[in-house]
Amino acid sequence: MEGSSTKKKGSGRGENKNILENDKIVKVRVVKENTKDVSYKIKRDFALGRLMFDYCQTLGVDYKGFKFTYLGKQISEFDTPNLLQMEDEEDVIDCWADQIGGHLSTI
Repeated sequence: MEGSSTKKKGSGRGENKNILENDKIVKVRVVKENTKDVSYKIKRDFALGRLMFDYCQTLGVDYKGFKFTYLGKQISEFDTPNLLQMEDEEDVIDCWADQIGGHLSTI
């Protein structure tokens, strides 16, 4: 066709900024009481479920027996550093043993 041109949508500077932000590396440290801390360097769009599973494998424990929190809120396995708005500095994820029960009945 004569005189027609096609432009790619979304090729502005804002899109490039998002791509660069997703490529940034975030330092994350997982801590658990009475164990050594484990540090990770991950991309901002990395699913934290993989990190949590790897941490449990490193300790030799079952993944299903632990909960992970960031700033007091429980982390889902599908959460990413972007979703949790983690900073570029070293962030801390806490690991907790999942408590079952806990109700004390008195007779």
